[in-house]
Amino acid sequence: MRANLWPAAAALVAAVLVFLITAALIRFGTRFTGQPLADIANFSSVGVNVIVLLFGLLSLLVAAAAYRDTQQSGREQQRILNDPKTALDSSVAALKGVADQLNAQRTLLDNTLATSRKHLDLSQRVYEQEERRLARRPRIVIGIEGRPEGELRADIQLDQEGWGRIPFVFTNSGDLDLAGPVATFTAPDGFFVDRYNLRISRAGRNVLQWSSDRPIRCAELTKGGTRFLVEVRVPIGTVDPFPIRVRIVGDEVAVYQTFSFRRMWPGR
Repeated sequence: MRANLWPAAAALVAAVLVFLITAALIRFGTRFTGQPLADIANFSSVGVNVIVLLFGLLSLLVAAAAYRDTQQSGREQQRILNDPKTALDSSVAALKGVADQLNAQRTLLDNTLATSRKHLDLSQRVYEQEERRLARRPRIVIGIEGRPEGELRADIQLDQEGWGRIPFVFTNSGDLDLAGPVATFTAPDGFFVDRYNLRISRAGRNVLQWSSDRPIRCAELTKGGTRFLVEVRVPIGTVDPFPIRVRIVGDEVAVYQTFSFRRMWPGR
């Protein structure tokens, strides 16, 4: 506004000068210039009009300057009022961004927790299954087909050549199959033990080792057990009863049993 007051001040000074000149002419004009008083009065009237015009111009300039200052002040106040609102909007936007990040992290944490719970449940089930598996064991009982369990004595019917069949039965009373069973049948020296109907001459023929690729199933899956039919040739002059020792081994299992047999010749 100060820049706009300089023209107004100049106009005010000019008006004062015109007024002084006009007053001087009215007082001393007729004496020094010889002009009539009417001309001096006309000139004075013009001077007064100029003064009025200058004062009008001064008022217009002051009003325009005040208007501009008012506009500038209004804009400044509007900016001052808008700055806190803008800052508040920025703060709200920042807080909303932080809230969105927290919600995203919470969702990620919930998903991670759910996945961890699933893995934990799966690990628990696997552990329980493995614990039950390790607790399961095959329990092998060796017997003779057609004889009561635990009966260790039996008669053996011989043919004319002294061969007799013995149907051994292996029963699994446990809750786990016995995989890869290997059965060994041992008779006294001079005897011949072999699979039924084979009778292959070999060294150490009083011992028969029989491997099976079939597991001995547990009692829950099969009834009657697994049958091993062997033949024994009894030498002439053998004294009754004679023993046959049976052993079966498998995964972490080894069972032994000794049976006594009495010869039954044909016709007896």
